[in-house]
Amino acid sequence: MGQTAYWNERNESVFQNLFEELESELQIFLKKMSVPPIFDTPFTRITEHWLSHQHSECAFLEKDFNRCAATIGVQRAQKECMREYQDFYECATKMKQQERHWIMQAVRKEKGLPYKPAPPPDSWNFSQYAPHTAPKITAAKT
Repeated sequence: MGQTAYWNERNESVFQNLFEELESELQIFLKKMSVPPIFDTPFTRITEHWLSHQHSECAFLEKDFNRCAATIGVQRAQKECMREYQDFYECATKMKQQERHWIMQAVRKEKGLPYKPAPPPDSWNFSQYAPHTAPKITAAKT
């Protein structure tokens, strides 16, 4: 109960601002998406993947949103494809995950809970994998 009250009091306006920002970003994205290049040359194909998530964990969500927006048009996509865009935006930016982390840190700080102890300094020893530290093999003397 205490955690729910904490969530509602402090972060209701944060999520309201986030969704307003999502709507404005969706409008900008759809406007950019609907403008084809003036001259279609092989050079215009070089940069068409720069602002996409085709080879990331969010590729299928971007594809769902683009499929939705392409089938119904730019004007209707601003309202009807908002759920797909929110899923894609969350995957790309991890904002809800960061919000949860910040809230857990704030609750930990309020309650005065200690953090886990740090690992010992020698726990990250990569010298055993370095090629110059490999044992040298010598021929046995007979």
